[in-house]
Formats: sequence, structure tokens, C-alpha cells
Amino acid sequence: MGSAIWFRRDLRVSDNKAVLRALQCGEKPFCVFVVDPKVLSASSSAIRTSYLKAALEELNEELDDNLTLMFGDSAVQLARFVTENGISDLYCSRDVTPLSRLIESQVAEMLRSMGVRVHFVDTPYLVDFDKVLKEDGSPFRVFTPYFKTWIKSALAVEVVRLPRRYEFQSAKLAERRNWGPLDKVVSYSGQFATSSAEIIARLDHFADEILPNYSELRNFPSIDGTSRLSVALKFGRIHPRTIFKRVVDFDPGLRFTSELCWRDFFGSVLYRNPDSPKVALDAKYDAMRWDTGPIAKSRLQAWKSGQTGYPLVDAGMRELLETGYMHNRVRMVVGSFLVKDLHLDWRLGARHFMSHLLDGDVASNIGSWQWIAGCGSDSAPFFRIFNPTLQLQKFDPEGDYLRRFIPELGHLDKKAWASFIRADSAQQDRRLYPRQIVDHNRERREALLRLSELSTIGFVN
Repeated sequence: MGSAIWFRRDLRVSDNKAVLRALQCGEKPFCVFVVDPKVLSASSSAIRTSYLKAALEELNEELDDNLTLMFGDSAVQLARFVTENGISDLYCSRDVTPLSRLIESQVAEMLRSMGVRVHFVDTPYLVDFDKVLKEDGSPFRVFTPYFKTWIKSALAVEVVRLPRRYEFQSAKLAERRNWGPLDKVVSYSGQFATSSAEIIARLDHFADEILPNYSELRNFPSIDGTSRLSVALKFGRIHPRTIFKRVVDFDPGLRFTSELCWRDFFGSVLYRNPDSPKVALDAKYDAMRWDTGPIAKSRLQAWKSGQTGYPLVDAGMRELLETGYMHNRVRMVVGSFLVKDLHLDWRLGARHFMSHLLDGDVASNIGSWQWIAGCGSDSAPFFRIFNPTLQLQKFDPEGDYLRRFIPELGHLDKKAWASFIRADSAQQDRRLYPRQIVDHNRERREALLRLSELSTIGFVN
């Protein structure tokens, strides 16, 4: 009887515990990925699907053309796979989304009823959630104490080392490559690396050239000042262990390391609060008065299409539509604008992001939106409201980022640009660019009024 690796959000060979454990069984393991329509329909965008296909092609190359692709229900397809290939042990990683956990339980139940041992040996996160708990065994709700406990365990983590030589084998199936709907998808070939060599090269460049000044560079969207590894992390083309071990000794103040911890923190929050994609963790905010109706729908559409009249908001939303990516500083600005200037439910923004983000990760996306809306675990207070004009003046003063995504403003020279971003809406030349759909100062006051209303129904002291 043989072993097999069920690849999920770990589309790589290196630093992969499931691969190592399967290789340790003695025989050459089989390798399988299931294109499950439930997963595709629930959490995939067109651009993420294109990256998934490219990542699977890269993984197959790493496996010397031994990856089997099956389309259909994960439990049903894996039952067929283990039967036809004489598998006794299946190795795989866990995930944290409610759908992923349901699929895991279905697979484990079916295969174990067939006498197959199912081993969940890893996760997409750096530190096991059960190792980051309070002294009484309860989970942290605040990030700073979470980080202090997390970093102790993180420093003890080791990268998974595979044997110097290893081989895999092909499945005994009539059809080894059933891409399902991925068959008609064009593989991703954009700005984010898909090959392991390119991803490691990017990590090395970040660690050597960017990390020493990360704290100063990270907030400027026109500058190459971040790791740009979020897409590779989303699909498991690299594990956070690999990143952590490469950067931790060269990270001043552990600023970037804390971002890896935020990723773990949001993962643990979703794991322990599976309803959080639909329900605010801070229940009082479910009573927040959100705008609805035709005007609200019109404003939502303006936000989605980058037509709000606020250049930094619009550049970010257009970057998202054009590239499937948005700089993190800009994500905070557009999120604050949706929730606190347009008074629209944060869940609308979360859904739109998941529909377009290349690095769209359910846990990080929900955690970030609840953070900006003030209703999550250790969130920014609701009264912290980003001023999109001041954010533009501070983080894109020359307009280099904006001109890349708002061609209507490309004609402005340096002097005209400086005047444009400092003028109020009534004074700006809006012949080619839309006027502001709301007045920020007025909507800021309205947002604070709505926050105060929660106290009248007994939620805020």
C-alpha cells in the first residue's frame, strides 16, 4: 500500500510537511489536486483562478509531471483516487475557512471508513494556533499580547528540509488531468511571480534591498517598498516559515515580522469565529445604521469603479480592477471611505475585494475589513477616520501612483498637480475627472453621529 499527497493551499514541494511525511513512508508517493466546484464558486475570482492554474502548472513541473488533477467533489474524487492507486495513507494540510473545514471532515470521514489513514500535518500559517494562547488557555483578542507569545514560538519554528533525492509516481488513472472549468482558463502571466525560483528571488531582493528601510517605504504606493509576496502566500507557493527564517534577523523593530503575525492572528480569529465573514465580532456594530436605497447603490458603484472624485480612493479601486492588487495603505483608505464616508456596510467591501483580489484570502480579508470598520478583534476604533485628501498629500505627494491609474490627471505638470491635490473640490478643474460624490468633513461628522447612536440603544458606555 502506498502514500499520497493531497495538495491544497500548499502548492509547492519545498518546505512542505505533507511532502516530507509522504516521502518518509518509503515508497514514491502519488500527488493529487482536486478542482472542487464548491471551492471555485465560493472563493475564486477570475484572476485568482488564472493564478491557480499557473501555480498548478508550476507544481506539476516540480513534481516531474506526476501531479494528478481531478474535478468534482473532493471526498468523492479522493475516494476514487485512493482506491484505484492502492493508497493507505493520505497526507495534507488544513485550512481555516468554514468551507475548507467542512471539506476536510467529509474527506476524513469517507476515507477513514475505507480504511485509509488521513494525516493533517500542516497549515498555511507560521505558528499553530494552539501554541498562542493566554495562560488560562483562552485565545487572545488583542494583537500586542498575541504577538509577544507568537514570536516565542515563531523563533523555534524550522523550515522543512526534504531529502537530497526524492521521486514521485504517476497515478493509475485513465485521465490524469481533468482541469474541469480551469481547462479554458488562461494561465496568469502578470506582475506576480508563479515559479519557485522567481518567488525566492523576490524574497531575497526584499530581504537585502527593501527590508532595512521597510518602515519608511511601506506606506508609499508608488515605491517598491513591500515584500509583494502576498499572492504566493495565498496559494502556498511559499510558506511563511521560509519568509520568516529569511527576514527575522534583518528586520529592524520586527515591523515586517509583525505583518506575518497579523496574518496568523486573522487566521486564528476566523478559525475560532467561523461566522465572522457575516457577523461583526463586536456585536454592537451589527446595529450600525448603514445607508441603503438608490443613492447608496449609486455611491457603491462609484466606489467600485473608481469614480468617487477622491483621487487616492479612485486610483486604488482602479488598480484593483486592472491588476487584481492594491497597496495596503490604499486598502485602508478605500475601506475607511466606504464605511465612514459612504456609510455602507463593510461586508459589501469585503465581497468586492474577494471578487477581484489576486491575493484574496478569506481570513485576512475579513479581519482587515472588520479592523477598518472598528468591529473586529483588536480593531482600529470606529472614530479613526482616514482623510483621503491628507493621505494623498502624505503618501503620494508627487502623484506618481495616481497618474499610473488615473490617466485623466496625467496632463497635470508638477506645479499644477500640487495645486490640484491641495484645492477643495469646488476649486478643482473637474472637466475630465469627476467631482467628489460626498463631502468628507460632513460625512465624517455623520459617521461619528451614527457611532453615538449606538449608545442610545445601550451598546456604548
